Amino acid sequence: MSGTVASLTDDAERGRVVGLFVLLLAGVAPIGAVLLGGLADLLSLPAVLAASAVLMLTLVVLSEVLPATRGIVLGRAPSG
Repeated sequence: MSGTVASLTDDAERGRVVGLFVLLLAGVAPIGAVLLGGLADLLSLPAVLAASAVLMLTLVVLSEVLPATRGIVLGRAPSG
């Protein structure tokens, strides 16, 4: 995925974009884990996992439907 991000970025901005990508990838995961853990305490773990799976599937489908983001999530370069 970071290779796709790097290849779609101009040479002058590549370091900044990849750095931001890695920061978001590594920095957001612990926050999400705390939030999902809290929700699992309130609800149930299977319910939280199912809701997370539905959310991720929805985002992947939307990324394939919206022309500006088509193919990026699944690692394909946008066409046109």
